[in-house]
Amino acid sequence: MLYFMKRVCSVIKSVNVNTHLWCLSVLGGAILLCVSFFVEPSSRHFVAVAEDTKALASKKVIEYSSVLGGLSKIEALEEEEFDEIAQSMPEHFDSDPETELKDNLGIGTERDVMVDVSNVYSAEAIDALERLVQCEAATEDEDGKALVASVVLNRVDTGIWGDDILSVIESPGQFQPVDNGAYKVAVADSSTKEAVIAALLEDDISHGALYFQKSTAKVWGDKQYLFRHGSHSFYK
Repeated sequence: MLYFMKRVCSVIKSVNVNTHLWCLSVLGGAILLCVSFFVEPSSRHFVAVAEDTKALASKKVIEYSSVLGGLSKIEALEEEEFDEIAQSMPEHFDSDPETELKDNLGIGTERDVMVDVSNVYSAEAIDALERLVQCEAATEDEDGKALVASVVLNRVDTGIWGDDILSVIESPGQFQPVDNGAYKVAVADSSTKEAVIAALLEDDISHGALYFQKSTAKVWGDKQYLFRHGSHSFYK
């Protein structure tokens, strides 16, 4: 035994300092590992963890109870109550695409537009213009109808044929439907009415036209040819 101890001491003396420190750290770690198997963890730690878990569980139970309670209230509504709620809601009526487009663009209904126009033009003047356009451009598209209406409005601006719509329309020898009486009994369709409203409210698309005729001729007396649209040529 003494010989063994001497032998160990001689071996230890022959090893450098770094090796000693490494051996001590390994030995210390082994001791701590052994001790951990025999020492019970603090009960205080487990109590804290248990309390946190309990609080979290209680919170989740409350949340789910609230959701389930809301669902149960909905299920408890009687069928009559649902009918009552449905009846209190406004009904939705599908409109035609043109009406929806006007709503999206912020354009009022035809009735609203007529109210605005009537602040400047009399209802009699608007009706007369619609009937004249119906006679002169019944087969034209909406722009073609608006162009005819614009000719009348441009003439009002000049004052040559009168200073209002009725005077211009009924000026002798200017519009054939007026001379032959067709204008008096004409009934404007919706397309014509919309075209007239557009001519009254929007910018002039006729480039100042004062005349039109159903002809392809670019020469008409001393008048300046402007353009052709549909079956009409326009001049000024």
